Amino acid sequence: MRKSVQKPIYYCGLVLMLLATIIFGFKCSQTKPKPNPLEGWKHYFNAHLDKAIIDDYQGYIQELPAEERNVVDDYSVEPLENEEGGHAVKIEIPLKGTFWEHILIYDQNNRRIKTIKYQGGQYRS
Repeated sequence: MRKSVQKPIYYCGLVLMLLATIIFGFKCSQTKPKPNPLEGWKHYFNAHLDKAIIDDYQGYIQELPAEERNVVDDYSVEPLENEEGGHAVKIEIPLKGTFWEHILIYDQNNRRIKTIKYQGGQYRS
């Protein structure tokens, strides 16, 4: 009689261990977040951006689809600078519950050399 009591307990414990492994195993195996493309860049408080940069990012905004372009205001644009004195402009666009980040990076001659667009976060719409 003892054997019949121990088998159900043994199987119950085994099932619980498997469930715990599945539940916690999936949580631990999530992918690593992508590296921050703005690591090393800082907000440029006293921004006196060159006219070429200002004209470029304003032109970039004008080329966006209307639903994106229409939500961009002065608070959406953030000038950035890195340790080498390079400049970038971050444009944050809230659209349908997602903050889209557009990063425009410029060389020493104030020409855009790279454009990055990524999902910066979520909000409730």
